[in-house]
Amino acid sequence: MRSMKRQQRMSSERSSLNHYSPLNHLKDAQGFAEKLFSRLQNCNERFEVKMMMLKVVARTIGLHRLILLNFYHFIMKYVQPHQRDVTTLLAAAVQTCHDMVPPDAVEPLFKQIVNHFVHDRSRPEAIAVGLNVVREICLRMPLLMTEDLLQDLVLYKKSHEKAVSVAARALMSLFREVCPSMLVKKDRGCSSDPKARPKAYGEVSIAEDVPDEDLLQQDVGDRSLDDDIDSMHDEPLYDGSDNENDTLSDNIDNGTNEFSSDDDGSNEHEADDSTCD
Repeated sequence: MRSMKRQQRMSSERSSLNHYSPLNHLKDAQGFAEKLFSRLQNCNERFEVKMMMLKVVARTIGLHRLILLNFYHFIMKYVQPHQRDVTTLLAAAVQTCHDMVPPDAVEPLFKQIVNHFVHDRSRPEAIAVGLNVVREICLRMPLLMTEDLLQDLVLYKKSHEKAVSVAARALMSLFREVCPSMLVKKDRGCSSDPKARPKAYGEVSIAEDVPDEDLLQQDVGDRSLDDDIDSMHDEPLYDGSDNENDTLSDNIDNGTNEFSSDDDGSNEHEADDSTCD
């Protein structure tokens, strides 16, 4: 059930990205992102203008699954708990993460988020934001997480702050499905596949057959059976019954005429005999 919800969430996020029709119809998305990012690096405009340019670059990378490695190092200098509009910056960082990006390029940014947001001296709001961002990044790139780091982050489920404990439990629930072996035994729960593991970078699963092919064959069989039943209902119970009735009535009429003709003939013979007498 959780995996279905996660897939629906990913599909809804992709459909929401499709609402940006100008970005969706770019002819050279890689060139557009590189040129705009180059202008962003040399931009002397106000912070609001830089934020708008940064969000456009992030949406383009996420929508077209581009690889722009320098972007992750550029955004690191803005990822601080006291930074203005830090949640918007973190959302942009999450959008740029996908399975085509090498994990080594995102690892410094990932570690900085953990070190600056998730620690005992940080405020509960910052810890909750950091855990949620870590979960969203691991949802797209689970190879960034290590076993020791995951077990340390899951310990925040015992926090008295509700937002922190909920965020830690959500991270634990994610890895129960992605890679249960990284959790301690008591935190694994009843996972659907205890041997599940994330795909390696560049690994692609090739389907040997069409998914749910048996359901299609069953549907075709049910339709043919329904057609046979419908054809049986359409056919009459007695074929040619009207013809038989017509034939019987004709035979009866003909028989009556024959009998009547025979009677007439016999009467004529009797009349002749009487005349002869």
